[in-house]
Amino acid sequence: MNKQPQIWTRLLGENADVNKIADNVPDDSGNVSFAKLFGKITAVPLEKGGVAPEREDFNALFKLLGEVAYYFMHGGIYNYANNIDYDVGSFVRYNNQLFVCITANGPATALKAPSDLNYWANIKNAVKLATARTINIQDASGTNTGTGINFDGSSNEIIKLPENIKANLEGNSKTATKLATARTTNIQDDLLGEGGKVVFDGSSNITIKLPPLIASQLLKDKTKNYGNDYYDDSDITSLIYAGNGSGTVRAELAAGNFERLHPGQYIKGRVTGTTYVVVGCNVYLNRGDTLLTRNHLGLIPIQLVGNSGSLLWSGQKWTGDATKNTTQGYAPWNADNETVGKNVTCAYKDSYMAKTVIPKVINNWLKKDFEDQGISVLTFRNLFSIGFDANLPCMSYPSWKGACTYAEWADCKAVLMSEPEVYGGYRWASSPYESHMQHLQLPIFRHRSIHEIIVADIWLKDSASVSLACLVGWTGFASLLDASFACRVCPLFLIA
Repeated sequence: MNKQPQIWTRLLGENADVNKIADNVPDDSGNVSFAKLFGKITAVPLEKGGVAPEREDFNALFKLLGEVAYYFMHGGIYNYANNIDYDVGSFVRYNNQLFVCITANGPATALKAPSDLNYWANIKNAVKLATARTINIQDASGTNTGTGINFDGSSNEIIKLPENIKANLEGNSKTATKLATARTTNIQDDLLGEGGKVVFDGSSNITIKLPPLIASQLLKDKTKNYGNDYYDDSDITSLIYAGNGSGTVRAELAAGNFERLHPGQYIKGRVTGTTYVVVGCNVYLNRGDTLLTRNHLGLIPIQLVGNSGSLLWSGQKWTGDATKNTTQGYAPWNADNETVGKNVTCAYKDSYMAKTVIPKVINNWLKKDFEDQGISVLTFRNLFSIGFDANLPCMSYPSWKGACTYAEWADCKAVLMSEPEVYGGYRWASSPYESHMQHLQLPIFRHRSIHEIIVADIWLKDSASVSLACLVGWTGFASLLDASFACRVCPLFLIA
């Protein structure tokens, strides 16, 4: 145990094809389950009726365990949950702070949230001792004792001297500058050991150091990026619009300090009223043929809000439907939908979405809610597919035809999310040339499924064939529709 294992730089099996692991399966099933793992049937020879375990099941197990290992390797600590029994010494996150269990609790005993300091201790801002101590004063002879108090650190206390004291007093007590015998002073925690001992004789001020595990590991450095470590659904509108002077959250963002910024937080647009959700901190940092070096927040709009003059598109919802779109944030992926036969996909850079819809989002929403308020919407370099072969098989479903063949770098201010950014891998995409630089899962979707963030059909950046484009279905599952169908538009953009 002396040698530290290698820290992973990416998730184990992040792009692996996997099966969903069920809670339980029948005894004659060859599939894996949480209850039984692989059943006995998988140990029976195939010629005797056995069932071979599936590669996708093994992938799913390794990926599931890899996600937990990766999270802990990168300093993750799980949020408090009221359905778990916690033992003394267990660590949890709660309301953006770190707590340690000091009295066992949970469904089996008593449900106690970390706000109850009789059961939990706040690591950073402890307000009381885990165990109260009795403090008293006694004279040198041991004959007379004062009035003892129970002290747990939660309030100031007064210790009363004995009414009668037997002792030898030497020197001038009123003007003494030091103790006759120096004493060693220290701080000790029941779980994390001792701090730095200091010899104190009263002749000068001293500083007592915390135990190293508290000082170095649990109180994280504010200058480092821990913003993506956990999910927080708080409203940060006032913080973002409070300017960028010293002490503001935007000044912290510029310096790469994400202590107050996390996936799941949201901003209400000052002009349009649109809700924008933080999908991660520094999501595209050091990417691109010209590296993006500015610290930033990645955002997506939940639903674009505006007046009728800012509609992304006002055609039919699909070919043959007489209903006209009157809701902001809906548009076809690559068609005007006014003409039958327009239902075709193509390379993203030449698509109706990239050339017409996204620029409207930038001008009618992002400019008004951010740039006009003094908040930078970053231009970054991204790879856009520019070649499309109608006869090339789809990567994800080879019987379909139509796939992108190559891509090139281009300036970008907003872009549709890709399948890997939402799901951590490919589901229906025709080619990796479409996601390309957008190949890593966004931090928010490591904590929550997209269905917990948005309930709607949402266009993604990837095409699936000559006529189908990829999307997030309203149930949260990866799906696809005709490219002329009208779905919600939630492009990703960066602010600094």
